[in-house]
Amino acid sequence: DAESDGYKAGYGRDDLHVYWFDCSIGSAHATVVRACKQPQTFISLDYGYGKDASHVYLEGVRIQGADPHTWELLNRLYSRDRKNVYFGTRKVEAADRDSFRVVADPDEASLFDSMNGQDASRNFLRWEIAA
Repeated sequence: DAESDGYKAGYGRDDLHVYWFDCSIGSAHATVVRACKQPQTFISLDYGYGKDASHVYLEGVRIQGADPHTWELLNRLYSRDRKNVYFGTRKVEAADRDSFRVVADPDEASLFDSMNGQDASRNFLRWEIAA
């Protein structure tokens, strides 16, 4: 489940599909997660993330290329798997996965909400190299 400023969202599933609910459990607010072909393997994770045997998702959108077996959440915005770093659903193309870490954002109270990252040779703001 995800919650921000009282806005609730989360995943649900039945035998045929996984659903992303954007603010209510009513069917009018449900989107079928079409990339999920094995709903029985789906696991809902924190902050709008979820995964099944084949894919990782954020708010019902597949994170292209993310390996569900090695994927890990670094903070609410950044994650990584055995090969790549991701910001939300976007791959951070230039990031070195092994040396990447989340760094403090002066506008955020905690690292958990920081949009700043750093690897051994670069600084990042979201998915882009910071100037």
